[in-house]
Amino acid sequence: MAVPETAAATPTEQAALQEALQDRSAAAAEAVAQLAVARREAHEEAAAGLARATAQFEEERERLRGAARAAAEAAAAELRAVRQAAEEKEAAHQAALAERAEAEEALRAQARAAAEAAAEEVRSLRLTLTLTLHLTLTLHLTLTQTLTLTLTQSLPLTLTLPLTLTLTLTLTRCAA
Repeated sequence: MAVPETAAATPTEQAALQEALQDRSAAAAEAVAQLAVARREAHEEAAAGLARATAQFEEERERLRGAARAAAEAAAAELRAVRQAAEEKEAAHQAALAERAEAEEALRAQARAAAEAAAEEVRSLRLTLTLTLHLTLTLHLTLTQTLTLTLTQSLPLTLTLPLTLTLTLTLTRCAA
């Protein structure tokens, strides 16, 4: 504020002007101090608001991290359960395949054993039939010879030879 230039200011006026100037300076200093206090309070309030917002942000971030971690753990657990179920299913499938293969092998072994037993039975029957046929032919031959001897001793030779041939042919046909 400019002091008006007057030729003569009285000491009372000068004192009043000086006092007014001091009052204004004090008011300005007080206004500056209040402004500084208000600015400091505003800065403190802004810093406190920023600290609260940062704390809320950190809390929210930690909550989201926890939720994401829990979701990831749940998904991992579910994946493990699905994998285990798949492995158990595959193991059961492999066991069933192995059991089926064993059963098929057992059936093949039974079929081979039955076929071998049947073949052995057929061989045995053939041998029995061959022996029976051989014995039958031997018996027929013995009977034929016995009959021939008996007939030749009791019948004349002209009747004995045709009768012996007929008997031999008949017995051979019966044996076959």
